[in-house]
Amino acid sequence: MLAAAPNYGMLPRNATEVLRGAAGKLERVLSERVPALRPVIRSDDRRRG
Repeated sequence: MLAAAPNYGMLPRNATEVLRGAAGKLERVLSERVPALRPVIRSDDRRRG
């Protein structure tokens, strides 16, 4: 991962940020590829606040 990010300031600060980023990416991919999941993902977003 360090080799892919030459500017170390752009790296996530901690594991929580890494996991949030991965979860967001997974949600986007799933909502694009599995249309039936879109309402489930949207309702979950409302609960997170």
